Amino acid sequence: MPEHLISAAQFGELAAGYGGRQAMETLLAGQISRGMLLLRAVLAACPDERLPGDALTLIADAQREDPAAVESVLAHPFFAAWATNRVRAAHPGAGGDPGRLFAYAATAAIRAGLDFELAVPVRGGALWLPGLGLATGLGAAPSATVRNRRREGVVIGGSEREVVVGRAFESAMPGWLPLRIARAGIGDESIALMVEDLDPYRDLFQWPLAPRLSDEAVADFQRLLGDAWTIVTRDHPEHAIALRTGLRAVVPLVSTDPAAEVSAASRLACGSIGLAVPSDAETLAMLLIHEFQHMKLGALLDLVPLYRPGGAPRHRAPWRPDPRPAGALLQGAFAHIGVTDYWRLRRRRRPGAAADLEFGYWLAQTIEATDTLDRSGEMTDHGRRFVTGMARTLRGWRETEELPPGIRRAVDDMSRAGSVAWRLRNVRPAQDSVERVLEEWRDQLAGHRAQAPSTEPSTSLPLLPGLARLVRQRTIGRSTERAGEPAVAYLRGDWPAATRRYQDSIAADPDDHENWVGLSLAAGRLDPDTAVARALAARPELVRAAYRCLRGAGVAATVGAVAERVAYTEGGSMSQLNRV
Repeated sequence: MPEHLISAAQFGELAAGYGGRQAMETLLAGQISRGMLLLRAVLAACPDERLPGDALTLIADAQREDPAAVESVLAHPFFAAWATNRVRAAHPGAGGDPGRLFAYAATAAIRAGLDFELAVPVRGGALWLPGLGLATGLGAAPSATVRNRRREGVVIGGSEREVVVGRAFESAMPGWLPLRIARAGIGDESIALMVEDLDPYRDLFQWPLAPRLSDEAVADFQRLLGDAWTIVTRDHPEHAIALRTGLRAVVPLVSTDPAAEVSAASRLACGSIGLAVPSDAETLAMLLIHEFQHMKLGALLDLVPLYRPGGAPRHRAPWRPDPRPAGALLQGAFAHIGVTDYWRLRRRRRPGAAADLEFGYWLAQTIEATDTLDRSGEMTDHGRRFVTGMARTLRGWRETEELPPGIRRAVDDMSRAGSVAWRLRNVRPAQDSVERVLEEWRDQLAGHRAQAPSTEPSTSLPLLPGLARLVRQRTIGRSTERAGEPAVAYLRGDWPAATRRYQDSIAADPDDHENWVGLSLAAGRLDPDTAVARALAARPELVRAAYRCLRGAGVAATVGAVAERVAYTEGGSMSQLNRV
């Protein structure tokens, strides 16, 4: 087993959000060793009477003949998923299918060009050779014989059918469904991706799997990939190097929301990403960069621990509605460096308010995430160095990339709205904090005990609240005609009127979260240094909780008075630390 060393230069490249060819080759070599360790663990988990000797012997023969053939199998995106399930199995037959090892052995031997015959288990009359294709209609027998001859190629013999594949693995023929390959680019700048729509272990991406694509759909994807790859190689050469070196497969997914962009990566499937095929090449280029960032970081984490495991989900990730542990926040921040970089260069090629806003917004959110990681106390020494490298890249962009004043204001509004919404959704103020605020009204509350709100998280407030969405629409020139009266005042810059109207709306319905977000933004625009504005930005959940208690006791206190009291009681401890 080789020893893998990440050099300081390679570590720095990765921390900056990129990673050159040598860094990627080091990460991929680590994944092959991971596959070897998983293979050993699978064999150790097999009882002696079920030890798959024929498969193991064939893998050893293939490794002696052509080590790269076995490495390609161990690095297959779904080998780790199968092996992990197999090792976790409580008893033979549970978890990963043990017969899968025979299929991997057959594929390795075919790639190595060995002459062999091997009985491989069949499920439902079908036999899947990972990375090659699926033989169907083989019959009800529990196994089929895979035979390979240098001159004849591959023949798969079942109890009811013999499937002659020969060497034409990529061609459809009776009884054979090939794994299709989508290719883009020319020569050293080309990329070839398996369109994995058959592998039974590809269901790893938390979205419904698409059924097998038609040949026409694969051709459409290839054309789209060609256009997307042109964008990546032209505008994002650093990301192109990493993608070309490490990405092997795309798993088609189904979006349950036609308006949403669906993509995902899995630690158990290094080398693959899942996505619902988008309608345009620009979006596909961004999704490839975004999800491959996850893959790079996952491969690095297999070699270098960057955070201490077991941390509670307590941190705000600006792209998620729920609290996240430090490891998940690190994954999201690293991926969004790629998203920010995409929009940074997109706005140069196609200038406009939409690209400016996307770049500015994701830059602000990702800087916030790295700040949270830096404060978390959960990073290892290497992790702190890694986060410092990420922050250096982001702050360099903030210093060198100019944004129009209107874009900066919109980014500030959207960022503040997201932070306030997250706290209203996830943070429950402590009972003693609520009682300190209510001390101001103790005479009027005689006989009433202040009760902190329920611990149940709110699901009624979206990730990006309504006012933030309206700000975005106005900034990029879209209609805001459906805005309510308080939002209209805000959008036209009448901060006093917006503040009054949001306060009136809260008085009428203190449970409407959107009004609390709107009031926080309006108060901040009116005068960000007032106690009211600071409390509504940093402790909106505490202002809301105290106000509800007073309303419930019949005390007619204004939101402004409660917010001032929160600022007083919280004092110097009041800050926007976005964690539970």
